[in-house]
Amino acid sequence: MTPHESDYVHRSNPNGTTDSICKSCFLTVASAIWEADLDSAEREHKCDPFRLKSLRKSVQRVNEAAKSTRPRRMKQSLAC
Repeated sequence: MTPHESDYVHRSNPNGTTDSICKSCFLTVASAIWEADLDSAEREHKCDPFRLKSLRKSVQRVNEAAKSTRPRRMKQSLAC
């Protein structure tokens, strides 16, 4: 396994091609009939820093929204 292989997910398509998807920026960096043909595109891929920043902000917004809509626990009274 080359150092970059774990940074990508390969998805098989109905037409017989395979997509290589970057795990960091979620971009499809290449599609090919043979998985071996994806190697050079994976080696050359560089994530766009602006895209990464935008993705991080989106994740933060989703997490904040999830926190604000989560039901709050009611404090139990200590009755004797």
